[in-house]
Amino acid sequence: MPRYEKSLETYRVANGGILDMDLILIVAKQCVNCLSYMQDHDYVHGDLKADNILLASANEYSRCFLVDFGLARLAKGNVDKPDKKRAHNGTLLFTSLDAHRGCSPSFRGDLEILGYNILYWLCGTLPWQKYGQKPESVMTEKEMFSKEFDENIKKLMQGEYVPFLSKLFKLAYETPYANKVDYGSVQLVDLFFKGHLRLV
Repeated sequence: MPRYEKSLETYRVANGGILDMDLILIVAKQCVNCLSYMQDHDYVHGDLKADNILLASANEYSRCFLVDFGLARLAKGNVDKPDKKRAHNGTLLFTSLDAHRGCSPSFRGDLEILGYNILYWLCGTLPWQKYGQKPESVMTEKEMFSKEFDENIKKLMQGEYVPFLSKLFKLAYETPYANKVDYGSVQLVDLFFKGHLRLV
């Protein structure tokens, strides 16, 4: 594998922990493309985060690469069967509710994880971050967030990006466990910011 100069996390930390929305849109669009491609082949990633997104070069953000497939799984034929021995698998801050329950990684879980990452990149924090490495508390907070995600997003941020994130989380939370995500309806840039950035 080629050596890349830095990860998105290195860039985020160097810039005070928050990313500019223009950069987030560029990265998010590519993440959606990666997840959609994996889904087309019946795989899920399971651990998307800034540490696992490598930039093409130190000053090149229009091309990035999703790496670390240690938690990637074939998801075709997934059955919603929680296993406490596997509960909370993944990166605690971002992992999906399915993973918290001990289920195999899901297609919807990848989109949920992306949503948590985008919120984190925008705000520099997440509501459950205060619980550190207490998985049950983190899970409970995420469950509460999921029940009123529209209002909870607005507590973290205001402005034109709220509908974008609300639609993303709505799709992630409402897609049945075994189903594939309709990535055609989550064209992050095209649907919400057409004209904001010229990426395509």
